[in-house]
Amino acid sequence: MTPSVVTQNDSNKYTATIRVSGYDGDISKKSLHPYIVINSEKHPMEKHPDGNNVFVYDCDVDGIGKVPFYVEVLYEKIGNKNSIKKRMLK
Repeated sequence: MTPSVVTQNDSNKYTATIRVSGYDGDISKKSLHPYIVINSEKHPMEKHPDGNNVFVYDCDVDGIGKVPFYVEVLYEKIGNKNSIKKRMLK
């Protein structure tokens, strides 16, 4: 959902947005915990008020220019609370 080039919003931040989809029905939606990793620093993303498994992160990267990032999503499989999985989105 986040385009390859993002402009600053009115608060001088950049907003990264993802929608978590494409997983099997055996994943607990309540257990989705996405993180954005920017310059090797991991930041939790917040659930968007509109829902639908959309998460956002407002990033203050003033003066940095191009910033590489990727997203990790931690989740639990239904019926196996000891099974925390990591999914990398690039």
